[in-house]
Amino acid sequence: MAHLFLLGLPIVLGVFVYRLIIQWKLQRRLPPGPKPLPIIGNLFDLPSRDEPGHLYWIKHKDKYGPISSVTVLGQTTIFIHDVEAAEYILNKKSQQSSRRPEFKFSSNICGLADFHANQQYTSRWRHNRKTIHKLMGTKKLSEKFNPVQVGEVRRLLVRTLNKTDALIKNFRFQASSTILKVIYGYAVDPVKADPLVILSERLAKGVVDSLMPLTWAVDVFPFLEHLPQRLPGMGWMERGRQIKTESHKAINVPFSFVQTQMATGKHRPSYVSALVEEMSQDSKLSVDDETSIKWTAGTMFSASSDSTVSTLTGFILAMVMFPEVQSKARDELDSLIGTDRLPEIADRDHLPYINAVISEAYRWHTIVPMGLAHVMAQDETFNGYLFPKDAQIWPNVWWFMHDPNVYAEPESFDPERFLEPRNEPDPRQHIFGYGRRICPGRYFADDQIFLSITHLLASFSFTKQTDDLGMDIDVKYEPVNGVVNHPAPFCYKATIRGANKEALIRGLGKQYHWEESDAEHLESSRFANHKNTLYAASI
Repeated sequence: MAHLFLLGLPIVLGVFVYRLIIQWKLQRRLPPGPKPLPIIGNLFDLPSRDEPGHLYWIKHKDKYGPISSVTVLGQTTIFIHDVEAAEYILNKKSQQSSRRPEFKFSSNICGLADFHANQQYTSRWRHNRKTIHKLMGTKKLSEKFNPVQVGEVRRLLVRTLNKTDALIKNFRFQASSTILKVIYGYAVDPVKADPLVILSERLAKGVVDSLMPLTWAVDVFPFLEHLPQRLPGMGWMERGRQIKTESHKAINVPFSFVQTQMATGKHRPSYVSALVEEMSQDSKLSVDDETSIKWTAGTMFSASSDSTVSTLTGFILAMVMFPEVQSKARDELDSLIGTDRLPEIADRDHLPYINAVISEAYRWHTIVPMGLAHVMAQDETFNGYLFPKDAQIWPNVWWFMHDPNVYAEPESFDPERFLEPRNEPDPRQHIFGYGRRICPGRYFADDQIFLSITHLLASFSFTKQTDDLGMDIDVKYEPVNGVVNHPAPFCYKATIRGANKEALIRGLGKQYHWEESDAEHLESSRFANHKNTLYAASI
């Protein structure tokens, strides 16, 4: 036995030394970064949970250059602060960089494996992508939703006129009511808390929470998934189960609503109803098709609602902070449409400064500052650096939007940067994602932002709020950490632009009167299992 051990020892040592050499060579070819410790690597070089990742990793750019890396427990992560590198790896080499990380917390614990952004680059993902593309994947396709968008943004004006201090809340209502009508043909309750809106917003929050990078212990230590919850430090399991329960209700309840309405001939045309009709064989959906419809619908809601609210909130903050921009944008709008009507999509080509304001709103307040992680399917190199297979790639989109060598005075809200003669780069090249993972609903979202911003500018003035002494309350831009970036709460004052505008908006209440809410239809027997939860959510 001892003899066999002595014979085998050189082989074992040889293999060990060989692996050390390979790892050392790999480390030398990776982008630079802090020196890793044995076994755990750069575990202690990760940001705290409360520190915005895009601001933390920018320090690595200053220290290690525009492309840097860390390795934690054998998992390599590369941070890109170079536009050329992002274009090459994520766009030109998108076939090799379109995988997603194995988010154990989101996919396994929270039950979000079928969420489109979580899915791996497989035939099923490509099928789901084509399904979404058929709905709104081109500018022409997205135009058919303009009437719904116009109706909801004009209802936004009515709600804002009635309660000017609830603008951000109204943004959430508008975003939810628009996308729920487009996807499910569902009319929300305009008066009391709508149970489906609440469920859907919880889905959006749960998805965002679950995808927070380097936040959940199980994403760093996958073996934790198999340990008992009663052990110390396992409290995240309870949050995961809560997200799973809420998200699956938010996926199943509206789908069942559409099926019930279709069975009685009462449904409104929608994304779900169109696909059910198209994919049904002998009046029955396959399990795969039903899963595809449910989860692509849920993906579109969660992706659209939160990002729309974030962009519009950032826009209002910018108008309060930069009143000269608001004044110039309003002057252009008034010169085109006057004061007796409201904007239409057809006006867009005649509003160059307004379009520049929208581009600047996208750039100035970067809603997904670190993008979403890509994973390499095979080794690639860029400028001599290795991007190894299975490495996670995080583009710092916030830096791309605030690089002073690209955007002059990046902290200033300056729409003229996009006009002649400056012609600074269009932020849409980065903010909607990259390659095969680019946002399929970007044209729908862009129309929504245009209609919202122009209607708000045409109808209201946004200024600083004053204190009890009549002094302006100063505001500043402070982002709240998250996958989707929101400005911290700020004070503002919204004032209607004169009696004629007030009369015009009052008239909208009759023209765009609220439809009968569909909330009561969620009480049918097909929702019996969800009924108590739905009502508890609406209280």
